Amino acid sequence: MSFVIGLTIVALDFFVMAVDAFIEKDSREFMGGLPRWEYILHLFVNGFHFASIAVYLSIKLNIKNDEIAVLPNINQYQNYQIFNAIIANLLPGAIIIALLHLFLCIPKTRYVWDNLRAKIQCC
Repeated sequence: MSFVIGLTIVALDFFVMAVDAFIEKDSREFMGGLPRWEYILHLFVNGFHFASIAVYLSIKLNIKNDEIAVLPNINQYQNYQIFNAIIANLLPGAIIIALLHLFLCIPKTRYVWDNLRAKIQCC
């Protein structure tokens, strides 16, 4: 059951990422579009995001004789400790970025962020 809940969250995550990509141009219209360095950062972050989901699913799912089985315990995976360390390092940044995106949906916090962003001169 928890695996189905996880897949539902992944599907919701894909939907949110698609909406984020779709509205990105409009959200940065006031500053002439997305800066090049931020566009490159988005490409890499989204690539690593999808890759991490693909790696997790490839570990969790076992395909034999044209059947898909879900491994009941990922601890059985031989490189579980490395995988767990990678996830432990990815999650804090992912949570921070998710919260930032949520805060940017609120007009008042978006205004504060835009003012802070205007003060940063880069590239």
